[in-house]
Amino acid sequence: MHTAKIGVVLLNMGGPSRLEDVRPFLYNIFSDREIIRLGPALLQKPLAWLIARKRAPKSRLLYEKIGGGSPIAAITYKQQLA
Repeated sequence: MHTAKIGVVLLNMGGPSRLEDVRPFLYNIFSDREIIRLGPALLQKPLAWLIARKRAPKSRLLYEKIGGGSPIAAITYKQQLA
């Protein structure tokens, strides 16, 4: 009997692994025009910087509550092994 193989593609956008990575992670997300467009291209990076600076403190507190970083890499790895 022939068993069909199944392929699965696991994708995620990552996350900060440490609290000090939160602000740079947010900046990278908001400065990438393939993810989100924040007005004219010329304003993308300055707006990304402002948003990351504003959101980082609250985001850091939330990540602190779940262990100090995003669990997404560990979860994705476990899914890969399943």
